[in-house]
Amino acid sequence: MESSSNLPLAPSPRLVLSSGFTLLEMTMVMFIMAIFISVAAFSFQGVTDEQILRTPAAELQRMAHEAVSRAGIYEQPEEIVFEKTGFGIRYRGDASAADGGDAKYWLRRVQTPPEMRLLMKRWGQNKWLPAADQRWVALPSGLCEPLSIRMEFGRSFTEMQFHPLTGGVADETTYVAP
Repeated sequence: MESSSNLPLAPSPRLVLSSGFTLLEMTMVMFIMAIFISVAAFSFQGVTDEQILRTPAAELQRMAHEAVSRAGIYEQPEEIVFEKTGFGIRYRGDASAADGGDAKYWLRRVQTPPEMRLLMKRWGQNKWLPAADQRWVALPSGLCEPLSIRMEFGRSFTEMQFHPLTGGVADETTYVAP
């Protein structure tokens, strides 16, 4: 007698294979992708704000180091002048900084975005004051005034505290608003 396991089976009507995705599956995938894209776009805004803050901050750090070095080499004071639109390092002892001075006296200038605020806190001060029309002098002895600078862009900021012996950054804090 033959066993029933050798008999061919008829295809089941319930085993129909379908190719493709349902409308519900496609909608869910698109919804999840939209969430990922919105989160990524939102986080890139923070990266942009941080880059806007870091560029002038890095330039100020280079200028401070250069001013201290040049003051020691040339044995004359060097200064960094803060303006409403940015800051710059001037050649040795040029006294006409308040009126903008002649372009030949500027070693290097940095323009900040119009929305950026530059604030300064000198040694012994408790509150931040606008840095425009202020000077930071590096003496021939290699010393400079201990100084803190705050750069604000929107709700984001970076603060740098400069060391009086080296002109380098002793402490730095950055906050990028979400």
